[in-house]
Amino acid sequence: MNIGFFSETYLPEINGVTTSMESFRKELERAGHTVYVFAPGDELIPAPWKKPKRERRVFRFSSFSYPLYKSIRVAIPINVPISRKIPKLKLDLVHSHTPFSMGLFAQGIARQQDIPHVHTYHTLYPEYAKIYFPGFKKWNERNAERLSALFCNAVTEIISPSDGIKRKLRTYGITKPITTVPTGIDREYFQSAGSTAAVRAKYGIPKSAPVLITVARLGREKSVDYLLRSFKQLLKQRPDAYYLIVGEGPARNELETLARELGVAEQTIFTGLITKRPDVIRLYRTADVFVFASKTDTQCLTLLEGAATGLPLVARYDKPLETALKDRKNGFFVKSGEAGFAKTVEKILDNKTLAKRLGKNSIAVAKAQSAEKRTRELLAVYDRAIATEEALPDINAFQAAVKRVRSAFR
Repeated sequence: MNIGFFSETYLPEINGVTTSMESFRKELERAGHTVYVFAPGDELIPAPWKKPKRERRVFRFSSFSYPLYKSIRVAIPINVPISRKIPKLKLDLVHSHTPFSMGLFAQGIARQQDIPHVHTYHTLYPEYAKIYFPGFKKWNERNAERLSALFCNAVTEIISPSDGIKRKLRTYGITKPITTVPTGIDREYFQSAGSTAAVRAKYGIPKSAPVLITVARLGREKSVDYLLRSFKQLLKQRPDAYYLIVGEGPARNELETLARELGVAEQTIFTGLITKRPDVIRLYRTADVFVFASKTDTQCLTLLEGAATGLPLVARYDKPLETALKDRKNGFFVKSGEAGFAKTVEKILDNKTLAKRLGKNSIAVAKAQSAEKRTRELLAVYDRAIATEEALPDINAFQAAVKRVRSAFR
């Protein structure tokens, strides 16, 4: 099968969407399929003397930064050489990972070539619209819901990363088939091991100090400010603790300022963006507890990655996170404020038997979400979408015949 992935974000940028795409791409190609990626480049007008980087089966378009969120690039899907090449790829299906310019481009290709269009709803756009769009929050939220429904009702099949998001999408007015297919966890997270002493030495963390970790894009929607306030509460009982915050984003400066204001900066480490996966895995393995507070995620892959490396998980309760965090099995959901969150983390740090049990269960939970298994589920969606598209001419012909019969008896 020849598959086209269309996205507004791709490597070398690291986020949940690119992680999901890469996980599925690798497994699809292991299964013998061919995946082509269509994504933004990193420039609006590439310098004519600059030779473009060659990437196998990746097609890049000119793009610009979204003014209110600089790390997001918006592609301009106008490229004559690429447009001429697409029909030669003989795509069986397009799979969009964005409803914006590249998603609309995918929809155009699906219609031109009469092939199915599968869309993964990775991001709760109404929540982001409240934070990053100017104007009234409620108005922005409702319009984002309407636009989501408009786009999704034009595709063949929709993939939701969790059952909670699937239910939410129905409230937007989306009527097309929705299948829950979470992103699976790559096998390397289970297989990697080794000493974490070098990580502790690099960041000045004492050998026996307990470590919390969050791996996330540093945007306001991730609620890392909540976690910093909780960490301040934890230090009252566990003054030896450290907090690793792994990631980059527009809120980093204000979070670093908040850490200083709270008096926790000396034991809070902002690592910045870590692009090499082995380095990220070593950071996970250095920690004792993974902490998370966002209520805007559709699944939270980093929570699942933390589970795969054997970490107990603590998160503010949100339905989509139940894929990775099974309450009281491999961690705890917290419904109270920062002080209650800190007490839950403290309970794990103070009880090694509990921490070991939760960590062991985390690995079992993550293994049930393997990338190989999730890719089989994705292929089932693809097969159904292709069958649906092939049946459309017959359905349309039947409906036209029914209309003619009805009009004859009027």
